[in-house]
Amino acid sequence: MSRPHPGTVGPPQGRPPFRIRVDLTVGRLFLAGPLDHSTVHLLHDAISTLLLSDGDVWVVDASRVTTCDRAGIRAIGSAYRRALRHHRRMQLIGTSPSLQCGLTRVRPDHHLLTGDDGPAAVPDPVSA
Repeated sequence: MSRPHPGTVGPPQGRPPFRIRVDLTVGRLFLAGPLDHSTVHLLHDAISTLLLSDGDVWVVDASRVTTCDRAGIRAIGSAYRRALRHHRRMQLIGTSPSLQCGLTRVRPDHHLLTGDDGPAAVPDPVSA
């Protein structure tokens, strides 16, 4: 049995892992789990991947985000600003009421939050 490298970092015991799926064909991100200070780099990397695509509109499905701390809120705001800097639009769907409340601090434009507070009408991509 092999042991993980001492420098390997994983989710703390009992905490669900953060998962992200990028669908480049439609410019969509699916987020699941806790979006916090230890996972925001993954969102940044996923946005960098979307920048390589030709899509003008990105859709970020946050319906399976379990918790989001201040670092997570800042990361969403940063992703939104990166989209604007690169002449792209970003829509955030499936946000919980608490996440929507937190996002008001980043002063999103009308197209970031679509008003949809439910999950996206697509199959569950992160359980596959």
